[in-house]
Amino acid sequence: MAAFDKSSQLFTYRDAHSKLKRLLLIIVFALLGAAAWVVPPHALGRITREHPETTWPWLGDALENVTLGITLPLLFALGAAYGALDPKRYWIAFVAAWWICPFDMALDLSQYPTSHNLWPLGLIFWAVICLPALVGAWLGRLLGPQSASAI
Repeated sequence: MAAFDKSSQLFTYRDAHSKLKRLLLIIVFALLGAAAWVVPPHALGRITREHPETTWPWLGDALENVTLGITLPLLFALGAAYGALDPKRYWIAFVAAWWICPFDMALDLSQYPTSHNLWPLGLIFWAVICLPALVGAWLGRLLGPQSASAI
């Protein structure tokens, strides 16, 4: 019978702890990325057009009345922070900034099937607009801690 090796078990616990920290980091940045899109139009009172066919009016109206002058710098800063915290997977900052747009489209399409006729173009459009998050993450990766991963 093989002897019990504590070091391999400790490695497993550390590995699981690291994965949990990374998952929490992704969730926090995904919520902050969504807030960067949704909060500025509502907080500044810039809801001038209402999105007629939306499942969640506060989300659809915010994306319809997006304030790029505030949202894009926020996405860049969030990307830079994420890139510094997780330099190996800096590209996740882009997904964290972009996910709310396809999520809104999926909600709308589930209830109003003809609301987003050109949804593939919409996905590309929102992906291009979210590129500052990727650029910020790449710069954050380069300018952040020089260790393999800060997590």
